[in-house]
Amino acid sequence: MQRFIEYLENQGIEKEIGNTFIKNVNMRQYSKEQILLHMGEQSQSIYFILQGLVRGFYVNEEGMEVTKCFSKENDWCCVYNMLRKEPSEYWIETLEDCELIEFNIHELQRLILPSRIREWILLRQV
Repeated sequence: MQRFIEYLENQGIEKEIGNTFIKNVNMRQYSKEQILLHMGEQSQSIYFILQGLVRGFYVNEEGMEVTKCFSKENDWCCVYNMLRKEPSEYWIETLEDCELIEFNIHELQRLILPSRIREWILLRQV
């Protein structure tokens, strides 16, 4: 969690806001090749990657997987789905064993609407 606190401070987030923010998170461990979000689902969480690598992908008309994006350590994932408030057009899959910080979208929105946190999350959407 200390790495995330340092990340927030490096992004210019005030310590008080950061402390409130981290009180509302869950640490999660995921194995390689786990699906965090299925295509067609409405995302209920966004993640900050402490360790590992994830990808967003879809399946084209020929049945081939097409990777849309990658997210690595110190990146966010599943933010795009939160912003659109629509079912996901992609699967989000871990490519390595991952250590993630999970944020419930509804709680996160309650916390960030009045603060600068929303600005920097929006600028870093993946």
